[in-house]
Amino acid sequence: MPLGLLQEARPWRTIRWYKGQQHYSGTYWSATVRDHVIYESRLELGRLLFADFAPEVRHIVAQPFLLKADIDGKVRKHIPEYLLLTDAGPLVVDVKPRHRLEKPEVVLTFFWTREAVTSRGWRYKVWSEPDPAVLENIRFLAGHRRDWLFDPDMVGALRAADLDGMLLASAFRLLPDCPRPLVKSAVLHLLWSGHVTTVIARSQLFRRLSGLPAEFVPDDLGGLDGAEFRARSLRFTALQPPELAHALQQEALDFLASHHIHDEPVTWQPPTTLLAGLSLPGPDPAHVDLPRLHQLVRRRKHPVQHAAQVLGTTVEAIRHVLDEHPAPAPPLTKNAARATGRIRQQARQAIPAERFTHLYLDEHRPSSRSATSPVSPAGC
Repeated sequence: MPLGLLQEARPWRTIRWYKGQQHYSGTYWSATVRDHVIYESRLELGRLLFADFAPEVRHIVAQPFLLKADIDGKVRKHIPEYLLLTDAGPLVVDVKPRHRLEKPEVVLTFFWTREAVTSRGWRYKVWSEPDPAVLENIRFLAGHRRDWLFDPDMVGALRAADLDGMLLASAFRLLPDCPRPLVKSAVLHLLWSGHVTTVIARSQLFRRLSGLPAEFVPDDLGGLDGAEFRARSLRFTALQPPELAHALQQEALDFLASHHIHDEPVTWQPPTTLLAGLSLPGPDPAHVDLPRLHQLVRRRKHPVQHAAQVLGTTVEAIRHVLDEHPAPAPPLTKNAARATGRIRQQARQAIPAERFTHLYLDEHRPSSRSATSPVSPAGC
């Protein structure tokens, strides 16, 4: 059956409500589908939230089709919970509580379902209870998923401020002349929509503390597959300014201190004197042109790979150098400066209030000239 037809399919079953029923059915308005999607249990609702939050999911179909199979002379039937149309292809999902996965009838059903689905070149996954903290975070962010409730000018101003990697507390203080609750809600909307990255920052802390690759972080990788996660992780490494690198380092030190570790570095490495005089394979990170590297990483979608190619070295060497010497943040554009309120702050510091009033009211000087008067942030 063509995927186009399945995308328009209606649920195979209709949900029911009756007194005393043992499961919780309902409908959920999905930002991905722009319509309501049904679920038949709280666990299915949890999977629906994860799918709606995942940036690679393009469409969600509940109870998309009825599967039939002849197993040992007996006709078996099964309706999967969800069909997710993703960037990596169709993904069929079944949802089942973990304590029921070992039941023989469940094992059999999922076995032949997997065989049927994968025979078409699709992917199949059984989903059980997630990490409660992750689920509650996504459930909370889902309250900010309806984009028409947010002022587009305010959202645009926040996007211009380059929120990726910024601490949430700092992001909430942007646009100081707008009501704080509205700014906070708009930031959380951007977090829901994938504009702001947090799982990548956690993975970088994990990498520093454990010495393991970032993709080994005990997390769901934010719904990304391994390749996409590694690409975003490299981009985060390239674009993190020194202030963020310092904040991550301090967070790692605080973590060690909370475990009564006060006399060890965050990342241990052998003394460089042990390597003196040795001929080691691979490029020497010390030979990387640091100013040139900092220029290169600000210009491309895949900055680490691009810089490695231009400078004739490896991705690992570039990543090591950027860990030690993060690229400074680029100067704010005029629009970004307006968005973060810095022009207003500069004006307040540059001239006293009486002088500003005279320039603006008496001389009718335009408010945008020479940062001598504040510019109202968009959306307020």
